[in-house]
Amino acid sequence: MQRSPSAAVLNAQTSFNDRGNGNLNVGGNYDYNLKGDFGVKVRLHGWSHTRTYAQGFLRNQPGNPTATVSGLKPNQGYTYRIYQTDTGGYSGMNGFQVNGVTKPDTFQGGGDNAAPSATGVTTAKSDGTILFTFVRKIWHVHLSSMSITPLAAPTAVPGCDASTQASGAHDYCYDPNWSV
Repeated sequence: MQRSPSAAVLNAQTSFNDRGNGNLNVGGNYDYNLKGDFGVKVRLHGWSHTRTYAQGFLRNQPGNPTATVSGLKPNQGYTYRIYQTDTGGYSGMNGFQVNGVTKPDTFQGGGDNAAPSATGVTTAKSDGTILFTFVRKIWHVHLSSMSITPLAAPTAVPGCDASTQASGAHDYCYDPNWSV
């Protein structure tokens, strides 16, 4: 029986800085288990090199590399954090998409203590995947690490059932027969 990943385990950053300096096959796939190894995997595709100054993967030729997270609960919400470190003089802005939706450009840089370059909330597709696409706009696009965390289930509100409970900043019950 497969155990379900806890938010604390999935929230741990998965680093891609384990290959040193090397050249990659841009048509190849590079697979990682998300922290905790609960069947959640990340497949990196379209990356041309690994470099220590990128603390992971990079692409320095035309094309848009991807990171596909799989093994997630279909149609469930998740938060994500993407880290794109640079200590080699290739800092700058690149494009970013999540499940085909264009997001604000990301900044890669910041050295060893870089903040996340992208954070957000998305929903896993019906096949339990989330596709991250890195749109190369400058000389390099990097991917150093990432984390994925399931959104918390709404807190049960006394007196509510599933059809009358709503959630958001505050969980509450509503009357479906009420109108203005």
